[in-house]
Amino acid sequence: MKFSIRGLFSFEFSLAIPHFWRQDRARIAADYELERFFIAGFQYHDGPELVEELEAGTELVLIHEKDNPHDPRAVAFHFGSSHLGYIPRQRNRTIAALLDQGAPLRAHITQVDSEADPWHAVEVAVFMIAGHALPAPGKDTEPLFLEL
Repeated sequence: MKFSIRGLFSFEFSLAIPHFWRQDRARIAADYELERFFIAGFQYHDGPELVEELEAGTELVLIHEKDNPHDPRAVAFHFGSSHLGYIPRQRNRTIAALLDQGAPLRAHITQVDSEADPWHAVEVAVFMIAGHALPAPGKDTEPLFLEL
C-alpha cells in the first residue's frame, strides 16, 4: 500500500501490512502446547516392540486411567491397541484434570531415537486444540489450579 502526502514537504512511503492481519483470526489459531516429555514406562509396555514403527508426527491417544493402583492421575499413551507408557507422574496432574473436564486434547510424537535408552526413546507433546472452549468444571472434577 502506498501513500503520498503533498504540501510544504513532499514524500512518499510504503506501508507493508503483515499477512496475518489479513487472515480470518479463526484460521490462524494454533493449538496450545501444554507439555513435552519422554514417555514414562516405555520399556515396560509395548513400546520397545513398536519403536521402529513410531515416527515424529504420529498421533497418540490419551487415556486417563482413574483406576490405576499406582497413580489415580495416570494418563496412558496408546498407539492403536498398543500401550506405550504414561505421562510422567510429576507432570500428569493438569492433563488428567483437563481430560476429566472433556477438554479437547491431542498428543503426538515429536522425536524418536531407537538407539537411546528406553526412557529417552520417544518424546511426546500434548496440545489443547485451539478454537474450543473448556467446559465448566462439574462437581466430580478436580480444579486445575489450587487456591493458595
